[in-house]
Amino acid sequence: MSRPARFAIHRADGRSNAEVVLGVISGAEPGSIFTYAALATALTEGAARTYTTRDVQDIVRRLGPRLLRAEQRALRCVSGVGYRVAQASEHRGLALQRKQRADVQMERGLRTLQDVRWAEMDEPARKAHEATLMLVGTLWQQSRALERRQAAVEDAIRKLSTRVEAIEEKDAEKTEN
Repeated sequence: MSRPARFAIHRADGRSNAEVVLGVISGAEPGSIFTYAALATALTEGAARTYTTRDVQDIVRRLGPRLLRAEQRALRCVSGVGYRVAQASEHRGLALQRKQRADVQMERGLRTLQDVRWAEMDEPARKAHEATLMLVGTLWQQSRALERRQAAVEDAIRKLSTRVEAIEEKDAEKTEN
């Protein structure tokens, strides 16, 4: 029984595509840039095929979670060039970008479920659709409510920090005089 092509070993040394790319990136300092060409060359070496930029992009996309677990590193796309190893302080920004994209997709999914021709569905399909709509709608509402609460807490912390800074400035002025 043969393995599906997705899991096929393409190199004599038995390394997977992910292992090859991880080997190239492993230990790299933040700010290091890996071009599509360099990664494609590393993937092609010892393989039975030639890897393209698209192949590299697909492999790196799937490698993301593994790279985070193994190296605590993330890659930022450098348009038209390749990837740059992100600074640890950039991970928050990357996470927020991904969350925003996920929010957009969640809203699109909800709209897809809401805006449907109900009359075209038979009863079992309609019931399954309604249940899915309720679940996705609840997740969407909970997410929005959590974001509002979090924004309120962040606003309160920001206001408190401003007040503390003002008090500290007054105290510093008093001790100088």
